[in-house]
Amino acid sequence: QAVRDHFSLPPSELLLDRWVCSSARRTGTLYLMSRHLCFDSAFTKNLSDTNGLVVMLEDIRALDECPIMLLFKGIRVAIDGVSDEETPVFSRFVAKVPDVIAAIRA
Repeated sequence: QAVRDHFSLPPSELLLDRWVCSSARRTGTLYLMSRHLCFDSAFTKNLSDTNGLVVMLEDIRALDECPIMLLFKGIRVAIDGVSDEETPVFSRFVAKVPDVIAAIRA
């Protein structure tokens, strides 16, 4: 309920999974909801929505694995109506990147 309230999602939205990761040099949590993908680097600290991202799953055009550094891989999330320069990239997952991509696609 706290995650739904924080991202202003309807009560019908279900939390399916979550991963600690980084985006734009900020550590946070990526939440897979039943119809949305949400990221917030401040959720566990003060529920600030300053760095939040909410994307409807149906608006995700592509999910690609991309290299970040020598030992790190990330996920590039292409979103309809968002330029490639603004495409969010999530990295440093505790779980393996292919597993996260598979979960989001499912």
